[in-house]
Amino acid sequence: MQDMREEPLAIRPATKADLDGITRVVEAGSQDDPSCHYKYPFRASYPDDFWKWTRLEYEEYLNQPEKYASLVVTAPVSGTDGKVDDKIIAIGVWDLAVETKSTGGGETPTNETGSNNEKNG
Repeated sequence: MQDMREEPLAIRPATKADLDGITRVVEAGSQDDPSCHYKYPFRASYPDDFWKWTRLEYEEYLNQPEKYASLVVTAPVSGTDGKVDDKIIAIGVWDLAVETKSTGGGETPTNETGSNNEKNG
């Protein structure tokens, strides 16, 4: 088990530099989510597609700060080399302007490699 510093968790605005960490958290947290199974029934067969589209979705949130507030929670974690890094452990996204249309267009893809649910198309 990795050692943690005694410092508390930190919450801060997410940045594009956080996208891989955000995607990792969303991927790990979606394993038992029924809506994820519906949108990506073949994600186990096409994990790269699931990663790609999840990362794109969160990038679109970050590209629209006037519409979405995106925050991450980090925890200090010591690596095997003894270096302490802040690891993203949670993500939250709030729609601040529900009546404003998203400009991203990041709908779940249809018919690319079978990693989607064709019923949605």
